[in-house]
Amino acid sequence: MQVRALVAVFLLTALVLLAGPAAATFRKPPFNGSIFGKRGTPDQVRSMAVDTTANTMNALCAVATEACNAWYSADN
Repeated sequence: MQVRALVAVFLLTALVLLAGPAAATFRKPPFNGSIFGKRGTPDQVRSMAVDTTANTMNALCAVATEACNAWYSADN
């Protein structure tokens, strides 16, 4: 039991020591787009976001379909 407590204290100490440098690398976003938004009409911005989301979902579905087909064909 004492060994577990020692390991837990060691891990917590390591986590705290590593969290400091990670927080130091954080940078504030630039003022040009973080508050005022992107350039272009709202419809253009919305369509770009939808296209990006749609492309991502299509890629994920294609990978899942290939994996499932390989898995289920191996079962038969």
